[in-house]
Amino acid sequence: MTAVGVGLTLQPDRLYLETIDPLLAKVDFVEVAPETMWDPTPGAQTGDNAFAEEYMDAARRHAPLGCTHLPFVAHGVGLSIGDTSPSSSAHREIWIDRLAQNHRRFGFRWMSDHLATTTLAGETMTLPLPIPSSPADVAAIRSLAPRLRHLHGCFALENTAHLFSYGPPLDEVRFFAAVATEGGFDAVLDLHNLWMMAANAGIAVESFVDALDLRFVVEIHVSGGSMSEASWLPSGRRMHLDSHDDAVPTAVWALLEAVGPRCPRLRGVTLERMEGSVRPADRAVLGEELERIRRTVDRW
Repeated sequence: MTAVGVGLTLQPDRLYLETIDPLLAKVDFVEVAPETMWDPTPGAQTGDNAFAEEYMDAARRHAPLGCTHLPFVAHGVGLSIGDTSPSSSAHREIWIDRLAQNHRRFGFRWMSDHLATTTLAGETMTLPLPIPSSPADVAAIRSLAPRLRHLHGCFALENTAHLFSYGPPLDEVRFFAAVATEGGFDAVLDLHNLWMMAANAGIAVESFVDALDLRFVVEIHVSGGSMSEASWLPSGRRMHLDSHDDAVPTAVWALLEAVGPRCPRLRGVTLERMEGSVRPADRAVLGEELERIRRTVDRW
């Protein structure tokens, strides 16, 4: 295995950016959601917002020796690759064009998005939703691989954490394999998402891991999350959430140790936290987590 880099997400939150700025001295790359840099004006198809420059400024301040800035990795949320309705085509074309513009400016080392749908028939959803794993859906998503790989030779899909599925939970992992690792894409493996899905379904996480072809994994995400409120469900049951708003739990660290060495094409391990979840008091914990990732990848 070649050297594996350590990354940290940048979020469109000025307090977040101020808090994590000293930690960028500990990382090899930064990860951004391209949509957080885009001009939100309705109908705008070009131009970036103020956060695009703030991200670049932060990357310049911590540029490695001989480089102009820390490398960038793109991890989007809004491609909505699972919405194959005719009304989604215009959205997808705008998204791809905007991502190409950003790539020319930031030179992304690799790109990815979620294997999910964030729009349905043109309507924006609040959270990424699961995709029916029909042969037609598999074929439609696979057909997009050449176009997205033309944007960048390495375009990956991430296993998304869902609170419900259209069939047995393990079908979600098989669907991920059928679309991503067998369909012309690379893979981003979010270990918290994997553990969360297994815990909510009452299934051993090893069953999820064993259903994946780890040869296609180019990036691993680690993070922590919260529990849902008991009032959400009539039964009072609380569910693990893909909220990325807390420290990395012990189970996810164990997964990193077990899974990482089995990914021969792995290029980076990224620590994720969401905007609004980081305050100055959290800096020490995040720094310790980055150092733990570094120690872990250095042993592989």
